[in-house]
Amino acid sequence: MRYSLTRADFDTVFKFAISYHLDPSKSGSIRTSGASRGLGGVLDSFVRGKLVEIGVKEILKSINPQKDYILDFDIKKVNEVSKEPDILKISERGIGRAPNLFVEIKNTSASDRWAGLTEEQLQTSKKASGESRVYIIGASIENSQEGKTAKEKDFVGSYLREVTQGELFKRFADISNAEINVEYAFSAEDLEKNGKRFAKNSYLYETEVFTEVSRLVYGQAIGGKFRKSKNTNIDSLVPHKVSSLPPPDFGQFTISGKVDILQKTNPKSMRIYLVCHSNVQIKNEVLGIFNLLKNKIYLFNPGTLGRNPVLDRNNIWIAKRKISQLIESGDLPSASDSLKKIARTI
Repeated sequence: MRYSLTRADFDTVFKFAISYHLDPSKSGSIRTSGASRGLGGVLDSFVRGKLVEIGVKEILKSINPQKDYILDFDIKKVNEVSKEPDILKISERGIGRAPNLFVEIKNTSASDRWAGLTEEQLQTSKKASGESRVYIIGASIENSQEGKTAKEKDFVGSYLREVTQGELFKRFADISNAEINVEYAFSAEDLEKNGKRFAKNSYLYETEVFTEVSRLVYGQAIGGKFRKSKNTNIDSLVPHKVSSLPPPDFGQFTISGKVDILQKTNPKSMRIYLVCHSNVQIKNEVLGIFNLLKNKIYLFNPGTLGRNPVLDRNNIWIAKRKISQLIESGDLPSASDSLKKIARTI
């Protein structure tokens, strides 16, 4: 489920972004903040997303080469784009037609914790083509060149290196190492069945809530007085973990194994440690399964993500860390199976 990007792919995307920037009907402002946006901002907005769309299209074509999957590279109003699928048309045996599925292609990355759609996107997509005919594909883009930092792998810099062949951009990674990887693909029905709704003005939360700590760090951190929790679970402790924010509504954490739950109360919060005397498995309906190791110590650390974790829209998401577990249990199809179905059905 991978595709190696070409120079032609980059040319297509940069041509689109530059045309968008120069179009007189575009204000040059960022929709969410209204701040002014130059060419660099436009490139940042479009390059990754459009390259990911191209990669997904090419992967689908490798599965079913009898079809051409046509993306939208026309400059349109925002309200027009929001009502259209990312695969706009299908050409089969030289005959063009509307797609049979409404496909949303999402650019995802290793730092993303959740997969899904806003409620608005979901309802718009369902209205356009029916509940069972909407698919969400999440794909990441990366440059695999070794010895390069994240900054040197910037795709705008890599493209400028390619087209200028100048000294100024020589430190950037070669675009020939750029690849698209499909991480997940599932239907709107799968999303609603397995996802959780997060309301507007609630918070974006971390999903990796157990962090291993060394015994030295643990000893220094626990310090002073602490007490062993009488609870066999940590659910009742969650509301006290971060007093300045509402606790995440993740439901019960079911613990299997021999573990001591230790808590140290600070003036404004509480530190919770799990000291594992055997291998420990923790299950949570929203976050999935966590496997903690014998003789290890973990800090239970639920918290928000980003400088501004307040959500400005209603969302329905699946924790990305849980997707592989849902595939293993048969509750979600694999990305490969979903893409084969999409290529056959669309």
